[in-house]
Amino acid sequence: MAITVTATQGGTTANGLALRVFVLTSAKVSGSQAGAAPNANVSASTAFTAAGTITATSSFVYGAAIHGTTSDTGSGVTVVDDILDSTNAARYCTFKQLAPSSGSQTLGVTASASDTGGVAWLEVQAAATLAEH
Repeated sequence: MAITVTATQGGTTANGLALRVFVLTSAKVSGSQAGAAPNANVSASTAFTAAGTITATSSFVYGAAIHGTTSDTGSGVTVVDDILDSTNAARYCTFKQLAPSSGSQTLGVTASASDTGGVAWLEVQAAATLAEH
């Protein structure tokens, strides 16, 4: 089955965008997802993290962060993309955690120098055993 994924910038737009698509099997349908979905605006910090409560160890977590141009390392997650956009003095980072612990979690990335930006992540709940393809 072929699908099409489209990304549209919102708010104040500018050139520059990252889109990462993960294909999963056995996730709950969107109408029955009730997992954590925290986000945070970050000002003058190296920690681009957001705190939330993960409901099940069978869930997967996916997220993204944007900030200035310094590089990222994972903070409780695996960094998938760490894209430098030197034209817009920005860095686009995506991350995942395929074996989360349930309960309160603070997840995201750590920048190598203080920046301003944002972070968001989403808990994808399982209907059966989740798999990433």
